[in-house]
Amino acid sequence: MVYKAYLEKQPTETAVITTPKEDKPEMSASGAIELIGSKISYPDTTNIDAMAPSLKIEGYEFYVTPAHENIKAHLSKSTSASQAASDVNTIASTLKAAGFRERKLDSGGQDYLYSEYRHVNTACLLENAPSSNSDYERRFSIGCHDMADYYKLAEKIKPLALITPNYSNYRLAFFGANIKDSVTAGYKTADASTGTYVDGTYGVGAVVNLYYQTHDGVWQYFKSTQNILPCSNFNTEDIKKAFAGNQCADENGSIFQVKP
Repeated sequence: MVYKAYLEKQPTETAVITTPKEDKPEMSASGAIELIGSKISYPDTTNIDAMAPSLKIEGYEFYVTPAHENIKAHLSKSTSASQAASDVNTIASTLKAAGFRERKLDSGGQDYLYSEYRHVNTACLLENAPSSNSDYERRFSIGCHDMADYYKLAEKIKPLALITPNYSNYRLAFFGANIKDSVTAGYKTADASTGTYVDGTYGVGAVVNLYYQTHDGVWQYFKSTQNILPCSNFNTEDIKKAFAGNQCADENGSIFQVKP
């Protein structure tokens, strides 16, 4: 399996995200998308290609982003450049009128435009980018997530973050976390796409960190990778039991399964 690498930027000053104190009407992620959809003609709410913002939650020393497939609410649209610009302006004005704060993000390129929108209990990320469909010039998408889920995700990731190498030296962003039981009773594994994040930008250099938990309930960091690991890396009894059934490659590139 090959994992996607994102554009990495140089560190700047970090801003800690705290819950705003303004007295604003509540707006859920699904409510925000429903509101936007009422202002945009022919939006697509079935194609999940939106992202949510990377946020540093108060009380946690790392950024979190809900995994791509877990975005709470989203819509997108492929259209002409002029219509995309018009629709994006409509989205911005609609969200700001509903009490959202707008922050434009630096993507490192003029063709890719990103804006973050924050409400008391909702966070959204808007992307306006070149379309991969030759019939259209642009494709914009927006993904929103409830802040309560950010806190749950941060708490879920915390034990993994604390044992990740360079945790205290870099601004780490975790893109979800997949925790599952191993085929060996009493063992668990976890994987989380992780990278160095710069507040106020879009895009990080990402790798997948692998972790495992033994029968004593303690999490252990294993490896960071963007590819299938060599079978020789699975070299202890606990590692073999934890990752039993996972794919690995020999020196010739042949694929095997890890055996306990």
